[in-house]
Amino acid sequence: MDPKLANQQARQRKKIEKDRRRKQYDDIQVQGTNNSSIVSKRSVEMLYTSKLDPQAGEWFKFFVKNAKRRSPAINRGYWIRMESIKSMITRIIKMNPTKEICIVNLGCGYDPLPFQLLAEKKHNNVSFLDFDYPDLLERKVSMVKNSPEILSLLGDEIETDKSLGVLFSSDKYKIVACDLKDHKLYAKQLSSLLDDSKVAIFVAEVSLAYMKPEHANPVIELSSKVPNSHFLILEQILPCGEYHSFAKKMLYHFSHLRSPLQCVQTYPTKEHQLSRFKQYFPYAEIQDLFENWSYLVDDEMKRKVSTIEPFDEWEEFIVFCQHYVVVHSSNMDQMIYPQNPPLQTLKEDSIKAKMSVRKDIEQMQLKFSASCRYDKNIVVFGGSEQTRTNRFLAVSETGIDELDVKGNIPEARMCHTLTQVKDMAILIGGRGRPGDLYSDCYAFSNDEWRKLDNLQSPRARHSSVRINSTQVLVFGGADKIENAFEILDTCTGKVQKLSIVGEHINFSSSGIAYDESENVGYIVGGVSDHDIPNVRDFIYQFELENDTVRIKKVTHNDAFKRIGCQLHLTSKTLYIIGGASTVKCLGEKDSIIKVDLTSKEIYEVPIEEQFWKDYAPMLIGFSLVPSKDKLTIVGGGAVCYSFGSCYNLITDITF
Repeated sequence: MDPKLANQQARQRKKIEKDRRRKQYDDIQVQGTNNSSIVSKRSVEMLYTSKLDPQAGEWFKFFVKNAKRRSPAINRGYWIRMESIKSMITRIIKMNPTKEICIVNLGCGYDPLPFQLLAEKKHNNVSFLDFDYPDLLERKVSMVKNSPEILSLLGDEIETDKSLGVLFSSDKYKIVACDLKDHKLYAKQLSSLLDDSKVAIFVAEVSLAYMKPEHANPVIELSSKVPNSHFLILEQILPCGEYHSFAKKMLYHFSHLRSPLQCVQTYPTKEHQLSRFKQYFPYAEIQDLFENWSYLVDDEMKRKVSTIEPFDEWEEFIVFCQHYVVVHSSNMDQMIYPQNPPLQTLKEDSIKAKMSVRKDIEQMQLKFSASCRYDKNIVVFGGSEQTRTNRFLAVSETGIDELDVKGNIPEARMCHTLTQVKDMAILIGGRGRPGDLYSDCYAFSNDEWRKLDNLQSPRARHSSVRINSTQVLVFGGADKIENAFEILDTCTGKVQKLSIVGEHINFSSSGIAYDESENVGYIVGGVSDHDIPNVRDFIYQFELENDTVRIKKVTHNDAFKRIGCQLHLTSKTLYIIGGASTVKCLGEKDSIIKVDLTSKEIYEVPIEEQFWKDYAPMLIGFSLVPSKDKLTIVGGGAVCYSFGSCYNLITDITF
């Protein structure tokens, strides 16, 4: 043989072998995501299922040897994932009471959904097909056969044709080995194992997300050809693009694990996902996971969920939920989600928000701290690092220094306020662990903390604002109290409650601003029921007179539905900055909006494109400190589900 040809053939063989090994490695990495996921789902099962749905039983324990308790935010995130799929399946079953149902779980991993539904004994007309990689399912079969409790539920094993990839078969349940990229095998399995008279519910919970669209979409297409079929898919989206802080963390996480998300760039929004499924199904609908929390979970269940474990991470939970969607498509006219009216569109301001970071200053990995201007610097107290802290920091134009202070130093806390009054910084309230609210108040001046009178009610996530040269107004931050407003006098150290005339309001996590010269202030957003949460869509105006506060509504818009926004009031313009919206994920164009208080017009104030790409801020748990020529974002950040945390650099804003 020609040596040149021999060398060429050798290189081709080497490349083929390399590609085969890479594919095998990548498939193993994708299978590895199952191992991480089931540990988190086992945590949910231990805490949530036993209390909310005990009839479903505990089945992850057979697949997770070493159970770990995840954080409250991760637990609730996985719970709404699991509950969304189960709730949608249950609703489809109820729509077809006289028909046999087959649930086809694509990329099932060790998901015990069939065992849960069989254990509940509510649906005698349901059978199950579990599909996944052959290697993974061989391990699953071994675990099932070594679990007498599962075998007693499934009944006797039935001999089947092994050429179809069926590794285990009983009357109601089959485990079917298939690399879903093998479309010919998948089509053959569907035609042989699915009875056309049944209603088929295909489920893909983040399984097709790891396949390129050219491999994933034929699976959807083949499934759509099954008569009487529904398809439920849970996948990630990028509602504010790839540069949003959460999106960056999510994309990096899966890429770092060598299991990159393959569909999210092609179908980054709800609209893209709907168009994708309408290629194959005549009916399709979509909601993100927070919309599912709002619609599929009733208030009674929400209140039960709130009793499972202390939870005060609404902003992080909401942003996570807005990056995951459930698409339900079908060739049957059986849709479930409500037809919501389109969101109100806002005008775009002609001037963009110019942001700059103080690059020479280290990143402050701190959220839900409190800041105000003091002397020539910005001071920052407390907040949450890895744990709550009572460090007192000074932020200058060039650095961050920890202050050496004396006196009656406040204990570690978060979700408190810090307000400048004359030459003092006034600290009010806050919390330790969730639910442990503080009523204490302190004044800092001349390097020393001194104790003031306590508030009449303990508060956290309240709002505070200076109303004159000696007094601070405190609003909200505690449920079921009569005195939503209190005034702290920094000269006497005394606290006075106010009576309300007009709208009786009491929220937590609201934005507040006050114009001392006009004796008028504004309140935006906030939560009126922490368990649900009910988030307000009004701007309220208030005026102070002796021991009375007069409240009236100014205007309302979905754009005001924010938890934890900050306000800046200048002349007759109100800027609303950040927070987490229960209506949509806030991004480059609408994280900042402004309201003309005379005309009531609302404008988006876009962040400059290059800054968004480089430094997109996570406007959660942050402070906004004004000075003569700019606003400064201090602290803030979020735990991005199980993907890691992100924090803001010190950031200055000018308009």
